[in-house]
Amino acid sequence: LNNYILSNHTKVDIFSDIIYFVINNKEKYTGEFKNNKFNGKGSYYYQNGDKYEGEWLNGKKSGKGTYYFADGSVKEGEFVNGVFVKGSV
Repeated sequence: LNNYILSNHTKVDIFSDIIYFVINNKEKYTGEFKNNKFNGKGSYYYQNGDKYEGEWLNGKKSGKGTYYFADGSVKEGEFVNGVFVKGSV
């Protein structure tokens, strides 16, 4: 385990290729991290209660994933460059 404090508001724990990233003690990312960005499979928990689980490319939601809204609604399908492009809502 390697611990890094990037600023007063960001903490990173790295377990091999898996990272646990906390931003402002409110949002967090757990998953694969390569080339200093979220890459591979991971989950992001937003401050407003939303959550995304799926694939990442260069720090953006890209590939298959599921976005869970705090109100209980769900988007599942394909994301490209951070944008939901097809699937079910």
